[in-house]
Amino acid sequence: MHSMEQNLSFRLVTPRRLLNCLILCLLLVAANAYTDKGHFRGATLAWSKVSGNTIEVTLHSEWRRSYSGFANSGFTSRGPSMGDEVAINGAEVPMIDFGDGSSTYVAVRVTQHSDKEDWFQGVTQVRHTYVTPNNAGQPWQVSFTGCCRIDGLQNNANLGWSLTASVNLLQSTGSAHPALPSHFSVPTSGVTHVSVRGDVHTCPHSPLSGPAQSAVLSDQQMTAVNTTNMPFVHANGTTIAINGSALPIGLHSLSYSSGGAMAETLVQVIPTHRVLQNGQILGNRAPSMQCTPWLDVAPDGMATMPLQHRHYAHVGTPVTIDFCATDPDPADSAKLVFGPLPRGMVGSSVGGPMAIFDIKVQTQAQQARQLVQDGYEAVPGDANEGAGGSSVVFWVKRSSGYIGLDGSSVITQLALSTTSVQEQSLTAAGYTGVDGNLNEGAGGSIVRLWFRRGTGPAVLPNGDAADQAVQHPALGDIRISSSVSIEGFDRLDGNVNDGVPGAPSVHVHYSALPLDSARASLTWVPCPCDSGDTVVCAYAADNGTAAAPPLCTTIHVHADTPPSWSQGTPSEGSTIPAYIGQRTDIEIAVVDSNPARQVSFNIKSMTPQHPGLKLVSKSSPAPVERHPLTGALTGQPTSSATTGFSLQWVPQWNEGGRKVQVCIEAVDQSAHSSSCTDYAAARVTRCFTVEVRRCQYVVDEGQTLLDVARVYGTDWHTLLSLNPDIRRPEGGLTARSIIHIGHMYSIVAGDSLASVSQRFGSSLTSLTALNSDVQSGQALSTGRQICVLPDSCAGHAEL
Repeated sequence: MHSMEQNLSFRLVTPRRLLNCLILCLLLVAANAYTDKGHFRGATLAWSKVSGNTIEVTLHSEWRRSYSGFANSGFTSRGPSMGDEVAINGAEVPMIDFGDGSSTYVAVRVTQHSDKEDWFQGVTQVRHTYVTPNNAGQPWQVSFTGCCRIDGLQNNANLGWSLTASVNLLQSTGSAHPALPSHFSVPTSGVTHVSVRGDVHTCPHSPLSGPAQSAVLSDQQMTAVNTTNMPFVHANGTTIAINGSALPIGLHSLSYSSGGAMAETLVQVIPTHRVLQNGQILGNRAPSMQCTPWLDVAPDGMATMPLQHRHYAHVGTPVTIDFCATDPDPADSAKLVFGPLPRGMVGSSVGGPMAIFDIKVQTQAQQARQLVQDGYEAVPGDANEGAGGSSVVFWVKRSSGYIGLDGSSVITQLALSTTSVQEQSLTAAGYTGVDGNLNEGAGGSIVRLWFRRGTGPAVLPNGDAADQAVQHPALGDIRISSSVSIEGFDRLDGNVNDGVPGAPSVHVHYSALPLDSARASLTWVPCPCDSGDTVVCAYAADNGTAAAPPLCTTIHVHADTPPSWSQGTPSEGSTIPAYIGQRTDIEIAVVDSNPARQVSFNIKSMTPQHPGLKLVSKSSPAPVERHPLTGALTGQPTSSATTGFSLQWVPQWNEGGRKVQVCIEAVDQSAHSSSCTDYAAARVTRCFTVEVRRCQYVVDEGQTLLDVARVYGTDWHTLLSLNPDIRRPEGGLTARSIIHIGHMYSIVAGDSLASVSQRFGSSLTSLTALNSDVQSGQALSTGRQICVLPDSCAGHAEL
């Protein structure tokens, strides 16, 4: 009993003691967090409607990895890593406040991290249901607040932050979703333009539809504690211009808004000077993303910035986007860092240099598909530009190091030949000629491309002394262009259009592979709610402080429209004729905007059921656009596939007058729909009637009047009288010709099957065989047409 009393006493006081301990622990943690200085680096705050008054708030945030004050601080030995769930703490605990008296602490699932740069990124997604769609006519205000920013900033170091988003469910289905990475670098040389475009959420899966205007936020637009003014920065539409030459070198905190959402990012201003001293490069040079295969660059004379390139995708079909980074400094290692990605997008990295170890020349369009399957990627430009003849395209295959995939050395030197003497000289020098005439079909000289393999120093781009001091061991990229020069590329001697009268000069440009490069492929299967534009951004960084400005691409996802019936398919409610003895082929086809989608057909209903009607596949997929590197579908808007079936029926000798109503259903179920919770197969239905013509028979090969007469229990003389156009009744009939096996009779008042058969000397069996929709004893309506096969000897009516 004494033991039990002790037990009860212990249980009664434990909650209060635990509460006191918990408060003390939180105070100690908060105190520790404050002494550990700031940990917040940047974030984007966005929301989307789920249903009714329920929203999903998505927070992408970046934090100092070595911070010791995380609420679940089990990461002190290694820091938060991929997949970890981190409860964020701080001098002022970070909170998401929904503006209606409800709030929640912030837990982050880690998606990226860096040991050297001491940061990790993560995503937080929480749902909240409001009582009303807005706050008495005004938007609800969702806010993300806390303290403190990291130490060492040029502005706002160790201060608190506040990001907000407005929610009015009567006016919007979501806020913008800024795609800019949470940190990037700009050089001190001039103005750098970066896209801060955000796309509006309409469902909790990912961004959708048009761009929203952006703005750089001033102190007056922020709360007092969130003094994030970054001077010499301004917004123009969806682009922010940062004047690096007017800013001090170091880290700056930049806040901006886009379509009702707010974001905060770190901008590092880095020096761009490069000094050559005793053959060594002093100073850190920023990596480049110009090796990205789809990159366009603004024309000379304008502020340089990567232009947004559009990729195309279809709902339920994978799309792959490649990014590439190179670093000119031999001692550095390049890497790619991404901004917020749409849900479901996954990436895979390919480390190490991607040198070219093989080149092919395509002179015929049908070669392209095989080259893609063999792992080659197309080189921009047409070697026959302006010369007529065939389109001539270069294709290259890359290695994952300095040894080709087949064990051969990578390519280190290139050359062009326009004469047989040059060919002999290049062969003697160890060059290999690439099959194919670069002047294919255009006349002029026979121009060939040659390459030589090796492992030592090779092609060097035109550039400053610092560039020339770097040893480039392999060919990194190649271009065909009528331009005399391309920045960062050298040019081969010789004109690809040599000897073609009136044709412009076309040149082969090449660049050397830097000692370090990185590639990453992002693969995404869009869901129906992803229709519209989604922006993905990345930047290239080295293992020091240098980084390239962000590069963004727009992925346009075509809406999941149902297939449409193509021309030639019977119209709704129409009647299609069929003939006894002949196979009827009724074309059933749809056009689908998604060329990769699998369209299936089935007979949804048939009245009455008939085993003779069958669907037979007759698919004819249209050519589709494929990614030049991976072969994945890019799905240009013009791409579509025509897929169809044939409804076949061979009516038998006794099926004249039979009618069958058929409803065909086309279903465009995607092979990848399982990853989308909102995916539903699009279905379309088309109904029509197939009717067998009465009194008409299609002759088979070698048949005579006597053969047909035997089928219908009559004589050839009777059939001859029904078909006066037959000139030689004793001979064979023309195959697939139509002959009459009776004549049409219109029912008059008082007629019955018995009276009609008696009048024409026929039998009830003959009448029902010639009219499959008529049954013995059935009443006949006045004016109805039936087929009769008369017997002039037995009947009482004249033909």
